[in-house]
Amino acid sequence: MAHHPAPPADDRRVRSKTPKSYWDEIWREQTHYPAFRHWSSDLLVRGLDQFLSGDCRYRFTKRSTILEVGCGNSSWLPYFAQRWKLAVEGIDYSEEGCRLAEEILSRYNLPGTIHLANLFSPPEGLIGRFDVVTSSGVVEHFEEPEGCLSAIRAFLKPAGRMITIVPNLCGWMGNITRWLTPDIYAVHVPTSREKLRSAHEATGMKVLYCDYFLPVHLGVLNLSTIRPHWVRLPLGHVTNLLSKALNGLLSPLRHRVHSRWLSPYVLCIAENTAERSALQREA
Repeated sequence: MAHHPAPPADDRRVRSKTPKSYWDEIWREQTHYPAFRHWSSDLLVRGLDQFLSGDCRYRFTKRSTILEVGCGNSSWLPYFAQRWKLAVEGIDYSEEGCRLAEEILSRYNLPGTIHLANLFSPPEGLIGRFDVVTSSGVVEHFEEPEGCLSAIRAFLKPAGRMITIVPNLCGWMGNITRWLTPDIYAVHVPTSREKLRSAHEATGMKVLYCDYFLPVHLGVLNLSTIRPHWVRLPLGHVTNLLSKALNGLLSPLRHRVHSRWLSPYVLCIAENTAERSALQREA
């Protein structure tokens, strides 16, 4: 694990609603690692794979490099390494999250480097180095998503691609989250399709695709604060089984039932059109 210092506590660019301690606690309590199941059993990962496989415009070239921002305990790195043969790296500022990410890669027997660093003060060697940068569940924790996306964009090569996924809390899943786990809802910024597109465009990115994603997925509900554990765990299994059943029923209508009200995620794919981003110029 490569370690890099965090930025000063008063760095004005850091406006996340979730402090480092929030993620450290979540990863310390993690009792089930994605490494114990194949990534294809994850509905979100499988949904993105079907999307990427179905449109040649979004497929990857051989020997491409990818960085996952917010890689703690993630299934994405083994997916991109195994499915698309990409050279994978990740960055996260939680020691526990990085440890879990390394353990997952190890269980898959996959090479990859995990960087323990803050998004806003990354190691210089990562700037402008990647063909693809992806994040899932990161941008929606920032009051000003443009600042977060600008920092993520700095990792891209010219013409590199950014894949951003955020939970859709503008529909019924947001209402359920606000009622069931109000403390979880409080650390998220509801992000619509239009808001996510606008934030990418504000950073100078060319948006290639931005829309609500998947018909339904109850797994978007964050149950980590529900106590006791013996209630949370079976509830998680039930929501997972229901999601699989509903997705199976709606699969023939997959591309016709995406909506602000129903879909659990928003997906954006954008291209780095400028020769160098602002952080690359500073470096």
